[in-house]
Amino acid sequence: MVRAVRQETNRSRVVNTYHVSWLRPNLAWAMDDCEKNERAVGGTLHLHNLTDLHSRYRLPPLASHGLPCGEEVAGHLQYLFDRFEPPLFCKRDNGGNLNHLAVNHVLEEALVIPINSPPYRAPYNGGIEHSQGEFKSYLSRWSWKAGSVDKMALLSETVAHDLNHQPRRCLGGKTACRAYFGGPRMRYPRRKRAAVYGWIHDLAGELSTRAGKSVITPVAWRVAARQWLVKNGLIRIQNVGEASPNF
Repeated sequence: MVRAVRQETNRSRVVNTYHVSWLRPNLAWAMDDCEKNERAVGGTLHLHNLTDLHSRYRLPPLASHGLPCGEEVAGHLQYLFDRFEPPLFCKRDNGGNLNHLAVNHVLEEALVIPINSPPYRAPYNGGIEHSQGEFKSYLSRWSWKAGSVDKMALLSETVAHDLNHQPRRCLGGKTACRAYFGGPRMRYPRRKRAAVYGWIHDLAGELSTRAGKSVITPVAWRVAARQWLVKNGLIRIQNVGEASPNF
């Protein structure tokens, strides 16, 4: 594990050739922002999306004229936690609004463990990246119905609902909705969440110290989180090359 930390620290850019399968719904969500330019509506729609990584279930998006600020992301995240129950992990990139103090506070209060992508490695969070492209493509089909950015924002939740009810080959023909709500979802109580966080924190601290670092590094945190997930049989890593796992 120490060697894995050092390799990832020294590697500035790696083509991801591993595929990670998350084996339980509500185990991990991924969040990201994107924008959709549409001449038909004369403007740009900004979307803040969250996806369950096991089921591909798209949670209701946050749509607006501009990039949502940290407080808006935090408020939307709290709304989703209250409605769907918080996941155990949340993957995100290093955007300022996604790492805002208000967002961190919501994650901390719900004992959701954040996992940040390495800088400039979008494929690391490939699940949400694929989801964004599919979402924007589907939204383009309906943009003619909108006529304005505000109306297109209203359509975005309808698009998410429609995509959640499309049968998917990767889910064995099930819809994302059925895969998310139809199986045993992760429901970790607070005491268990705190124990998981402590296990990851202690291992990440040990790995960072052994790698000569005085503080816990993001790389060590990712490696420790992956080790806990593998140890508990909650992810499956398919080796299709020799690069670092896409986690």
